[in-house]
Amino acid sequence: MAANIAHDIRNPLGSIELFASLLERDLKKNESGQKLTRSIIKGVRTINSIISNILLFTKEIQIEKSEHHVADIVDDVILYMQHLMRDKNIKFINKIDEEHLISCDMELFKQVVMNIVHNAIDAVGTEGKIVMESFSEEKISGFKVTDNGTGIGTDMRKKLFIPFQTTKAKGTGLGLAIVYKIIKAHEGNITVDSDGCSFTSFTIELPIKG
Repeated sequence: MAANIAHDIRNPLGSIELFASLLERDLKKNESGQKLTRSIIKGVRTINSIISNILLFTKEIQIEKSEHHVADIVDDVILYMQHLMRDKNIKFINKIDEEHLISCDMELFKQVVMNIVHNAIDAVGTEGKIVMESFSEEKISGFKVTDNGTGIGTDMRKKLFIPFQTTKAKGTGLGLAIVYKIIKAHEGNITVDSDGCSFTSFTIELPIKG
C-alpha cells in the first residue's frame, strides 16, 4: 500500500521537477526567476527524500551487494543535492579516493550518503564546509563525512539513531535511523563524533570480505 501511494505521489513530482529544470535553463538572464525555480526543485527533492525514508522505514530491507566506487555514489548524491548547497554557499570538499571500493547495495548507499549529507547541510551555516574522505584498513573499508556546523550534544548522540529522535524543529527523525538500519543490513557500523559546538563527523565502516 505504502509503495503504491509513493508511486502515485512521485509521478507528478517528477513532472514538476522536469519542467522546473527546463524553466531554470530558459531563465538564465532572470536571477529572480531562477531563484524561484531552484526553490521548486529543492522542494520536490525534499519531498522525494521524505518518501524514500518512509518507505525504507516501513519495509524490510533487502540488499543486493556488489562492488562500487564510493566516488560514483558520492558524485550522484552531490549532483542531486547541489541546489541545497548552492543556496547556503556551502563548500563541499571531496577527498574520496577515485579507486576506493565498497561492497554494498548502491541505491541503498546513495540513501545513506544523502541522509548524512542532508543533515550536514542543515547543521552548517552560510558558507559552511562539508568534507568527505575514504579510508581502508585490513578488514574494513569506509568513508567519513565531517561538517563544521553546530555540533551534536552528548545526550543527543546517545539516541541519534533511534527513530523519531531529531534536533531539527521540522525534522521527521527518520533519516539517521534509516542510515543505521541500512548499514547494519550490510553488517557494517556507523559512529558519530562531535564536540557539541563546532563539528560533527559520521564514520561508516563496512567489512571487506575474503
